[in-house]
Amino acid sequence: MKHVCLFFISLVALSVGKSAFATQGESSTLYPRYFHRDDSAFPVSDTRSHDKNYLHHSGGWAQNFYFLPKPETLYTGCGLFWESYEVDMDGDSVADFVGTEVEPIHWQYPAPPVGEIGHEQITITAEGACGPRTATFDVLTLAEPNVTFRSPEGDSMTGYLSDDGILDRPVVVIEGVDTTNETWPSFYMSRLLPLREQLPPDYDLLVYNYADGGASVRENAMGVLGALRKLEQLDLPFETRVVGISMGGVVARYALAYAEEHEIDHGCNLFVSADAPQQGAWLNVELQDYVKQMKDLAGNSVPALNRFSELLQRPATLELVRENVYDPDYPALRPEDTQNRGVGDEISGGQVYRDFFHELNGLNGNGYPKRTLNVGLSNGAGDIESRYLQAAARDNWIDQTSFLRFRIEGFEAAHLTMKEQDVYAGSYQPALKAAVFPGAEHLSFFIFHFKIGWELELTGVPSSYIWANSALDLWGIERSLHGEVGDILDWDETKFDEIYINPSTTGAWPSEHNAYHDDFSSVLVETIIDKLHEEPCSITSVQIETGPPLVAGEVRTISADLSGRCARDVEFLVSYDEGHTWELIESVPAPDMDTVPNATVEIEWEAPAGPRDHCVIKAVGVPFAEAVSEPFTISDGIGPNYGGTLVLHWEPSIVYTAGEEYCGAAAIQSCDEVNAKVEYEGGVSGDWLLHAFAAFPTTSRLAAVSFALDYHHFLEVDDYGTCADFEVTDSNWPDSGSGASLSWEEPVESTFVPLYWFQVHSDINEFVYFTTKRHPGNGGYFLDDSTPPVRSPIVDHGVVSYAAGGVHVPCPETWVADVNRDLYGDVHGDGTVDRPPSPTGATLICEQNPIRSRATFSRQGGDGDRWKLQIFDAAGALVRSEEVRGHRWNWDMKSNDGERVPTGVYFASTDDPRVEPVKLAVVR
Repeated sequence: MKHVCLFFISLVALSVGKSAFATQGESSTLYPRYFHRDDSAFPVSDTRSHDKNYLHHSGGWAQNFYFLPKPETLYTGCGLFWESYEVDMDGDSVADFVGTEVEPIHWQYPAPPVGEIGHEQITITAEGACGPRTATFDVLTLAEPNVTFRSPEGDSMTGYLSDDGILDRPVVVIEGVDTTNETWPSFYMSRLLPLREQLPPDYDLLVYNYADGGASVRENAMGVLGALRKLEQLDLPFETRVVGISMGGVVARYALAYAEEHEIDHGCNLFVSADAPQQGAWLNVELQDYVKQMKDLAGNSVPALNRFSELLQRPATLELVRENVYDPDYPALRPEDTQNRGVGDEISGGQVYRDFFHELNGLNGNGYPKRTLNVGLSNGAGDIESRYLQAAARDNWIDQTSFLRFRIEGFEAAHLTMKEQDVYAGSYQPALKAAVFPGAEHLSFFIFHFKIGWELELTGVPSSYIWANSALDLWGIERSLHGEVGDILDWDETKFDEIYINPSTTGAWPSEHNAYHDDFSSVLVETIIDKLHEEPCSITSVQIETGPPLVAGEVRTISADLSGRCARDVEFLVSYDEGHTWELIESVPAPDMDTVPNATVEIEWEAPAGPRDHCVIKAVGVPFAEAVSEPFTISDGIGPNYGGTLVLHWEPSIVYTAGEEYCGAAAIQSCDEVNAKVEYEGGVSGDWLLHAFAAFPTTSRLAAVSFALDYHHFLEVDDYGTCADFEVTDSNWPDSGSGASLSWEEPVESTFVPLYWFQVHSDINEFVYFTTKRHPGNGGYFLDDSTPPVRSPIVDHGVVSYAAGGVHVPCPETWVADVNRDLYGDVHGDGTVDRPPSPTGATLICEQNPIRSRATFSRQGGDGDRWKLQIFDAAGALVRSEEVRGHRWNWDMKSNDGERVPTGVYFASTDDPRVEPVKLAVVR
């Protein structure tokens, strides 16, 4: 199944684990959390409070509001008090509350219909020393959610289905920093209003809410992964989309990369990281240090200081803030953090921070999911095409200049100085954001992320918070604050597939488009919408250039048909064991699909040494898409059995009698006479006499063959007989899945060779199907009597069935006789092959023959000092394969499995089929 992962990676970069900080060594024990579906409304939790907010919604969804009218929202410069006030909560011009003291007001608004947003208005009017004052607050209300998932730990994923009422295109919004669990999912639904208004109507919007928004990124990533797994297990028809804002981006990245490293299907094909601290967040260290000192002086007497101290010590805060005054490594500020290049090592910072990001960057190879399109967004300003990102301030605003007057009631005011890091390109610190209340005469500053109100006086611009190089995960940057365009002038690479930033304004400091970290800029919204509308990568087919059966050393064109947007190189891989293991052949750049809806990519592939009888080639693109070719075979030479097939024939004219032999009883002489469609004669049971033949395009020299049976469980084989001189079968032969190897004293020269007959019975008079396949141990090959034998894979297997769609008679094609003649020479009637001398002049020599305890092989002549030696037994089975470096190799007389080989005849050859093989005698 397919999903799309859209994580709004939280608006804040500070987040911590549910349990104590987990060390890097413990990360391997993490497991995704289990989620279950719950269609009831989101619960009201008494663990959440917003007593520091002026206005909030406390019921989980924005209907049940808590409002605290305070004088400072209306007055300044005249005593900050009022004589009385009135509050109109519902905009009907009638006072709903009248009072003189500050006291909380609760109000329940009606729920709007699903899919709509309600608009309400609160008006407060007060009388005081400054005369009458009025302030108005706009309020958004949301419908109750109609889909909810929960984990036993208390994590939830809840939101709205599209108008069709079916969960099929999930867009998952992941909560950001919420260290005190005071942010409801409805907060994000409100904040994402610009996105919701443009979201395609058939998408289902969900919000992920941590049980503990201050838990370790590792722990919360497991919750997110559990929620994604729940969606994946619903087998939805579309992928899940993930867009992350701030800490949520890091949580989502960890979850997706962890899933792929541990082979867990996350069901996502898009990951958007919006202003997320992928190299950490920056919080002015003087601000941190001042608060810590005040906390140490005050003890526990100032709740605001206690709160800030707790937040800085939470696991996620330690993991994500580069310089944290509570990190064990502080205050060891490294020179690379303060020099002109600024970031130096991309993950320099405190000890806990470094340990976490070293772990994250090592997940899944490079710290990112590889099955998703990975998009990085920054809320800073710059020009990606010109490869520069614009700093927030010019030189005169840095260099230890005071940029913030900071005072906590009861303590002396502090003048904090700006560091170079405070003006790097990136989003502004929202903790220093001005909140302008309508009707107020002054700016009231509010430490949003820490829920602490202090007296602040800001000069210049707010400090940076999520550097652009962090949000876009840029490595090897060139930084300068003294140029005309500012700060990041170039970079070596980014780990994202695509990166975007707000446009810069050359010469304007800061750019008018530079944004606060928690603002959802139009660029971010438009980019996310574009990515939702973008048709993801699709690979519709993989084709191998048509022609005769492949021969080792032959070059064929492999092509893949693409549609949609493929983000990275298309990889071609080959498997020689039915898809259990894959080897990379080549990676080719994906074509630009912006203007061309469909395209084809091609490679030239040289078939390796054969024989191999169940090969497939796969093409893989990103976002994850793949297609595989039809199975094919590779011959090690054009011997007399080249291009042969196995066919099955039903002979209705013969009545089976126990004890009789039926080889030759079927009066057919060619593949064209085969009857593969059985018929019923009535009754409650059925019996059918089947014959297996080897069919060849030209006269064979068949010395041996190996294959297995495959038939429906309704059928039973009551009797059988071989048409060869010798047979070696599995112990459970002729059960379905068991194999047999046949051989003849003298090679059979024919185009149509009988192999077996089978008497098949069914108690319910239903035949279904009967076919053959490759031998489970020896593969599926025809062998001739040359030295060593040429093993030609069985090109195709016939199917006998009563159903027309299941009938298959693979008559061999008569291929052109001179196929690859330049490689293998002419095939003679006796099965021998004229092998022209190797153009490299190479020969293979065994220096001891016969062999008793060891053998030394040497290659004389040839190009290069790397070659492959293969040793086969008399039946053509591979015994030992060795990649040789140099011109000599000593054989210890052991097989690939480490077992000593028995006495017998063996053959040694190189990976160049034009080099004459050597016949060996092993004696003990």
